[in-house]
Amino acid sequence: MVKLDLSEFFLMIFLIAFFLRALNTNEKIITTKLDAFNLLFAMSILFATTNTTVFVFVLSSITLIKFLIIPFLVVNLVYKENLLEFVVRWIIIFSTISAVFAIIQELVFLTTGTLLFVIPDQHWLKFLFEYTSFGTFLRVPALFDKYRIFNCYLLIAMAVVFNLLLYKTDMRLKLKIIYVFSFILMLVALILTFSKDSILSFVLVVFLSTIVRHPFLIIHGSVAILAFFLALHFFGLMDDLANFFSTMVTIDEPHVRLQLAREGLQGFMRHPWLGVGPGLGFRYTCHYFQWPAHNSFIQAADELGIFGLLAFSLLMGYVLFILIRVNLLVKNDFVGIALLRGLLFAFVSYFIGIQFHPMYIDKTNWLLMGMAQSAVLATNYKPNITFESK
Repeated sequence: MVKLDLSEFFLMIFLIAFFLRALNTNEKIITTKLDAFNLLFAMSILFATTNTTVFVFVLSSITLIKFLIIPFLVVNLVYKENLLEFVVRWIIIFSTISAVFAIIQELVFLTTGTLLFVIPDQHWLKFLFEYTSFGTFLRVPALFDKYRIFNCYLLIAMAVVFNLLLYKTDMRLKLKIIYVFSFILMLVALILTFSKDSILSFVLVVFLSTIVRHPFLIIHGSVAILAFFLALHFFGLMDDLANFFSTMVTIDEPHVRLQLAREGLQGFMRHPWLGVGPGLGFRYTCHYFQWPAHNSFIQAADELGIFGLLAFSLLMGYVLFILIRVNLLVKNDFVGIALLRGLLFAFVSYFIGIQFHPMYIDKTNWLLMGMAQSAVLATNYKPNITFESK
């Protein structure tokens, strides 16, 4: 489970303040299907704690309350106050500032060996370094305690910015330069995290966004891919490419992840109903660092059992469904389409990322789900979404 921090305290204060304001102003409180699916998922986690200790039960309960509160508050505050564009804009600004800070972190580490404002726990410290033939690099966490969370915010912001540049063709030159410069900074920071799955997610987001915006490029892309493989075959490099991927799967890091996934699935098949308990998925694997299966769906199955897996799948499937549906419905407002496309592909990038990481419970996911539900509500009732600097 997620470790307790001050976020629980501040969220409870926000929730109490929200209900007090609602009582004083008699304003309507919005509940959505997302809250229902979220509650179902929370119940499956509590059900899985019945075979664990009291400590795990209490820790799980506090964490679950936090994740129930996040999308509820996001929907009621962001949608009702028409703050969706404001929140997305500040995520872009915050991610850009974090990218600048990440680049500075890398430069300071390379020149002096100092970890500038890097305060992870000892468990994560050993994963902050990337050893290459060019030397040791820092996997920059920027203003976060883990580089993986930094990646999530970068991918959200980059997906929105890229789609704004694709769709907002009449954007003022000054604003376009700012967005392009911001995008480049975030791309450099993403590369400096040395996260292969995040870079893969970024490539797919750019590819899908471009194809959706300009479908005729499918033909060009298909021809380019065919020409690439023909060139490999002509120069006799196909065997080298096959050996490269074979080495990755059998020796390198992907082999470790595949082994963890295999052990996780085997453990789930032995105990499919209840699960081993939240945060205890490592009991099914034999990894030295007590890693669980590095796939969020397998991790959910191991820790929560089949009911938790179904609840998590329904939750993720619902958010993906409403984002696809609203993107198909909105056709005329190009700025609104840019924002909705950005949120859709940001969620797709997150969905890809959790296939390689044990992150079925993560604050970023619940924040993104709340923003997605807010965007859907704003589009249903307020079709003319604007996203322009004042």
